[in-house]
Amino acid sequence: LFGSMAPSNLKRYMNARRDPTWAEQHFPTVELPKFGMKFVDGLVFSLFSVRCWMMVFLTVLSTLLCSPALFNLSWNSSMSIVAVGTVFPLVFAIQAAYASRNQALKCLGQMKGRLIFLHFQMRAYDIKYGTVLADRICELSSDFGVAVIKSLHRNETAHECYDLIAVMIADVTAGGIDKIPVSLFSGITTVLQSIILDLEGVREVRDNETPKGLRKFAIFLICVTPVFLAPFWANFCGGASGGQVQTLYVVGNDGTLTPMTQDQSEEAPSPFPFGCVAGYFIGLLYVVITFSLLRVQEALEDPFDGMGEDDIQWQNFSRHLEDVDMYGADGEERRKKANSSDSTTENYQGSGVIGKVD
Repeated sequence: LFGSMAPSNLKRYMNARRDPTWAEQHFPTVELPKFGMKFVDGLVFSLFSVRCWMMVFLTVLSTLLCSPALFNLSWNSSMSIVAVGTVFPLVFAIQAAYASRNQALKCLGQMKGRLIFLHFQMRAYDIKYGTVLADRICELSSDFGVAVIKSLHRNETAHECYDLIAVMIADVTAGGIDKIPVSLFSGITTVLQSIILDLEGVREVRDNETPKGLRKFAIFLICVTPVFLAPFWANFCGGASGGQVQTLYVVGNDGTLTPMTQDQSEEAPSPFPFGCVAGYFIGLLYVVITFSLLRVQEALEDPFDGMGEDDIQWQNFSRHLEDVDMYGADGEERRKKANSSDSTTENYQGSGVIGKVD
């Protein structure tokens, strides 16, 4: 890369990749709007959920019913036991879904890399041994990329993928087995076999979700625990929080103040007849955290539909396979020619997948 650059171009390239200065680090004027947008997106992701608002309503209603002014239900317990028992299954399910997503990305990357390598290899063999397979491999690779995208959506089969691989193997065998040396041809068959293995690896990730029993248990807990902890939150500012926030006193005949005894304090009216604000806030915060974790897990569970921010970028996957003939020793000239033929784009962006995938 650097050997083909002029010294001035190399200097500009390295300056563009330099570390930010002190002023840029401490006064990130460009990063502040981005951070603000990310904050708003995170707020929307956490709060704008019908299920979350339903549980918020049930939590507030349950806490209100358990307040001293109504049913006066309370207990002194540790919230950490219930919270850990609820959050841990969710975190474990998120880790499992994230590992499955990474496995799918690894298989897709290997699949794309092997198809690109196969095209480059066939291009060299066309020159060396007189075969005419590079263009055919490029065409089949482009169709195969679109077929993979379709096959990984729910309720879709991989029949088209298998058809294209079978055609690819048949064309390579017919066009190269008599011209390419056996030792080199065996390498081609190994690459084709690896492509099938990568395809099956991705489909296994799609067909086998994270432990369903664990996810059902987690959903049950996050729906039950806010109601179960309502007596705790209704008396959060009293003994339930681990200490008495407000001490009541008795005014004597001589004007002196003496702390109430336990019997007197139990008979006295509660300073928080409908529960304190802190109790409601902790309950709502617990609901938002647990349902946000559930949404993260569900988003990672299916990275193939292309609807979420963490889903696989199918446009890049397909475009790289369609534009594989734009690279090589004369790749810069090919890309310039493609740019000049398309007056609507300033830089070459590839043909993409628009219009080919439903």
